[in-house]
Amino acid sequence: MQKKLVKTKLDEISNVRNALAHFRPLKKEDVELVKQNGNHILNSVEKGLLNIFKINDVVPTNTEEKWYKSLSNIENEYCNLTFYQSSDEKWIKIDINYYCPNISENTSFFDNTQYKVLNIVSPNILSEFSGYKDKLIFISEAVSSNMEENDLKVFKNISFVFSRSVLKKYNKEILEDFKKVLNIIRKETKLIKEDHLARGDLIVSSQINIYKKNNGNWNIRDENLKYKTDENTLTEYWGNFNIFSNDFISTTYNYPWMPVSTSDFVLPF
Repeated sequence: MQKKLVKTKLDEISNVRNALAHFRPLKKEDVELVKQNGNHILNSVEKGLLNIFKINDVVPTNTEEKWYKSLSNIENEYCNLTFYQSSDEKWIKIDINYYCPNISENTSFFDNTQYKVLNIVSPNILSEFSGYKDKLIFISEAVSSNMEENDLKVFKNISFVFSRSVLKKYNKEILEDFKKVLNIIRKETKLIKEDHLARGDLIVSSQINIYKKNNGNWNIRDENLKYKTDENTLTEYWGNFNIFSNDFISTTYNYPWMPVSTSDFVLPF
């Protein structure tokens, strides 16, 4: 929906609101106008938001744009980048994929094993590299872990969402930021692997507890690797953010960019 059209519809809603605020009687047509304009705007907003949230198409490897050709060459022995785009190709998601090295293992009571693995403090990327904040839409994170033949494998993905136009315009600045982030990840990972008591600005050690259930499957407690949002979190950091519904606005009670809930509703389980 065009910006001018949105402004017109919001102005019409504002006129009705002003009449109500000054105790002037409302007509049935006024109420219908608010409903119609509200639905029209919110549907367009929701469609736009879903294009940003659900970015699943892989950016073709033969893409000739400068931002892609420069960023696609960045990697090190601990992490690399992958690239996705929205269905309308207006939005780009760049993932930092980090293999979390295991630095210690300790088996305690009831066959519960404690592992210490290296972890990226996702919110610190924004505080350490403030240039990102003015260019991206949001950062989110995801953690995955599994046991393969008694070998624990843990991965963390940090997702950066940009508009394609911003990537084109600020290609050099964004390229330099990603280079610096990956360089710090590499440097601090090597440091803490050698000195387990060290701590970095982006890399820290986090604990994972696992045990084998009666059915033979593994229970892996990796919540210590995740960083939630709170009132002090920068609005561009959205934590472990997933969309499971196409009705985002009406089914969401906690928006990641807002410090408070939009509803007092609590799930009965």
